[in-house]
Amino acid sequence: MKKSLSKKFKAYTAHIEFTSACNLNCIYCPVSQPDYSAQTMKAEIRDKVSCSAKMLGFKEIILNGHGETTIISGWEETVSPLLESGVKCKLISNASKLFSEHEITALSKLHTLTISCDSFSNDVYRKLRRGGSLENILGNIAAIRHVSQSRGEHGPSIGLSCVLGADNSPLLEEFILFARAIGIDFLQFCHLKDYPEPPNAGYQLMPLSTLSNSQLLTIRHTLNRAIDTNRPLISLQAGITEEINSLITTDP
Repeated sequence: MKKSLSKKFKAYTAHIEFTSACNLNCIYCPVSQPDYSAQTMKAEIRDKVSCSAKMLGFKEIILNGHGETTIISGWEETVSPLLESGVKCKLISNASKLFSEHEITALSKLHTLTISCDSFSNDVYRKLRRGGSLENILGNIAAIRHVSQSRGEHGPSIGLSCVLGADNSPLLEEFILFARAIGIDFLQFCHLKDYPEPPNAGYQLMPLSTLSNSQLLTIRHTLNRAIDTNRPLISLQAGITEEINSLITTDP
């Protein structure tokens, strides 16, 4: 007798997007486009979704989609059943708001926290991530680790997700070295997607194609060296290496 589909196949990962809204107005993000419309689940639905995800026995739950989960009032209480269940909970956040003590405790129980951060230069960061705060990011990381250590735990694996463009790529080596210095576990580098300049921005992140050949060679060398060193663990979105190689017109 053939097994039923419910017994033969089992979902491993669940993606839960409680909101598609965000507290930042990043220069390259579709959230900043004038026709973007965000939606947020009602509280009672969020609670039901969280409890259902726990009961269904997923091994891994990713607690975000396009928006910033932590701007929802009481988000930490909503995800608490999942965090306490032992399932691997992962979250991508800009971590740019100053989290409360309860929020820090919830974040410290994550399996993985990926923070969207493109530069440790205050000037570049402010231009790219309008409304963000590098000071808050660094403070939140320190607080999460402190709470985890006070429980005798390692805490979540903390990484950074960085969009590569013409403004922040020349600072790539400094970015990697600073991430290493503060104990970041992994770095993810992503493509810049071309969106129109947002209204009232007065600035637009330019693509890698606007860099000089020597700058592109330096970026490639920096990435290759970081990957070889493996501190932090480096991952590149598919196609980044090919894009950089295709833009380089001469090799040394």
